[in-house]
Amino acid sequence: LLQRGVVNFRSVLGLLRTALDGNEPKLDELALERSRLRSDALRLLGRDLSRPCEEVLQIMAEAEGALTKAIDLEMRLAAKGAEASSSSSSPVGGARLRELRMLRGRARGRCALADHAARSAHADRAL
Repeated sequence: LLQRGVVNFRSVLGLLRTALDGNEPKLDELALERSRLRSDALRLLGRDLSRPCEEVLQIMAEAEGALTKAIDLEMRLAAKGAEASSSSSSPVGGARLRELRMLRGRARGRCALADHAARSAHADRAL
């Protein structure tokens, strides 16, 4: 199913409400915030990178900040879940944490590639 008009996280929640016959989805606040941050970061990472260097650096810094907050929330959720179930960690939580860290690495890499001086320095070191 392809849904048009889902351009931000608020739209996703509206789609969920529609699927639940107008009822509010019952979601943990920390998980909801982590999902919003991830959604925002993915939207930023998908932006056109043929912009001036300063704009790319600003966009990627915003994405990195959102992902760092999402990682912190994921770690809090994992700790909260471990306390509740008395197990060490959830494989799902671990996979989400890895994904968030990889996305943050992508944002950091795009910052390095967008900065001409940094890109030249990396190329010089590699050669």
